[in-house]
Amino acid sequence: MADVAKAAGVSISTVSKVVNGRDGISGQTTERVREAIGLLGFDASLGARSLHGSQTHVIGVLARELQEIDASLLTGISSTLSRTNYDMLVFDGKSVSSAHGWEMRSLTRLGSLIDGALILEPTGPINCGDRPVIMVDPDVHCSIPTVAIDDAHLGALAAEYLLGLGHRHVAVATDSSRGRRARLREQGFRRAMSAYGTPVSSAHVVDVGSADGPVAVARILADANAPTAFFSSADEWASKVMAMVGAVGLRVPEDVSVLGSGDDPGVLTTRHSLSTVTHSRRETGAMAARSLIDLLEGRPFDPHAETQSAAVVPRGSTVAPVG
Repeated sequence: MADVAKAAGVSISTVSKVVNGRDGISGQTTERVREAIGLLGFDASLGARSLHGSQTHVIGVLARELQEIDASLLTGISSTLSRTNYDMLVFDGKSVSSAHGWEMRSLTRLGSLIDGALILEPTGPINCGDRPVIMVDPDVHCSIPTVAIDDAHLGALAAEYLLGLGHRHVAVATDSSRGRRARLREQGFRRAMSAYGTPVSSAHVVDVGSADGPVAVARILADANAPTAFFSSADEWASKVMAMVGAVGLRVPEDVSVLGSGDDPGVLTTRHSLSTVTHSRRETGAMAARSLIDLLEGRPFDPHAETQSAAVVPRGSTVAPVG
């Protein structure tokens, strides 16, 4: 502030008044101080702002492991905030040790440096008190505001795609360790299949995460009424199904189609051939940023908003059934 005062030819107290938006400074003097601020690249520190009890105009974006977060989600947040007077501070929760409870420890670490927070893909419920926080794509039930993908809608799109190809006998590959979001996708898929008069048989729901998963897949593929396609609520499980189908001497997609969901970049071995249902993570990030700003500024918002920006990505693992 002393450097700014010297460059503008004013006192340090005058610089302080301009920075903090106080009255009593002429327009000409204010402009001179702002020009000096621009030339010197000056800004008040977040710590100083928080000590004064004022807003920092910084949004915390918290992730358990930043490298596992899709970059387009962060892009959606950043592009939305760029049109406001809020900045973004990204915090990697790995620095707060164990996975359990990382959300609250991250919030505590940032403290008053941020006005509010977006917690990306939280894995546990938290009690934020009166702190402005929005959970983004939580895999647990949350009583505080959330922004999420409409996973049931994503599952319904998967059903419509397979039915459109001509599949009428479809199996569901699941995993006993699946979370809330996976269950919602499966529910949406099975509801849509039933609505079109082609319900999924309970005998054609297989837990590919269990030890007897390969045996169960082989058994249902040997049925007289064997499924011509598999749907899985996660690409990881869909890739397992592809391997299990190959293990019994059948081919994907010539004999059996396989459709995943999520467009998971972590599924490296099959991602480029696996058909999947994806969603716009960028739109999710943008919606989350808009919701948090509305919350901070006292405007009405949907405390449990969902985006339906999903689409099927056909690749090499799905074709029309033979015969």
